[in-house]
Amino acid sequence: MGAADPAAGHFSQQTSRLIPAKPTLKDNALQTKLLYLMKHSVALLVAAAVFAAPAALRADDCNACPSTKAAKALSTTSTSGQTCSASKGNYVMLKIKGADNAAITKALAKLDGVSAETCCESKFTKITYAKDKACSDSIMAALKAGGQKVEAQRVTFAVDGMSCGACSDKISKALSKVKGVSEAKVCTEGKLATVDFDPNKVSSSKVLAAIDAAGYKATESLN
Repeated sequence: MGAADPAAGHFSQQTSRLIPAKPTLKDNALQTKLLYLMKHSVALLVAAAVFAAPAALRADDCNACPSTKAAKALSTTSTSGQTCSASKGNYVMLKIKGADNAAITKALAKLDGVSAETCCESKFTKITYAKDKACSDSIMAALKAGGQKVEAQRVTFAVDGMSCGACSDKISKALSKVKGVSEAKVCTEGKLATVDFDPNKVSSSKVLAAIDAAGYKATESLN
């Protein structure tokens, strides 16, 4: 019987190292458990990301294109325990420097039948008033006398005649030329134009006239 070949023994050792060991039942169970944990961890991370998203991205807000039936979508952002909502009635939507609801309420204290609610997200204050006791002019005067600076007023107009994107572009372009208009959101689907403007520089009637001049019929939809 001949002597063993050293080279053959070396090759055999290398081959055994290259061939992986056959997985055991214990290894398979561990792999299954790891895959289960990974799958559920991803699901938990996705759910956490959704719930952690800003409320403005999850809820209907002023940036959403309002529907014809839900004109009240003008301002539906929610605050700490409150809802900034707009509904048909006698009120004005104003952006007042500082957005201090207590100071605003104090400035309006001398007016009967007036209440104010400020949205901490949009910074707009909805001031509701009894038509037989106050009006938008008396509210503006009271705010000025109380040291409150009105930076913008928001009015939503119902616009007749819009049928496509070109219509909303035309109205947006017309409004951009009005001095004092800071922002205009025109929605073809809802046939609404929500306009923010400086009431110290332009009136809502002039904003409405600009829409009419563009070839469309506008009326104040909410306030």
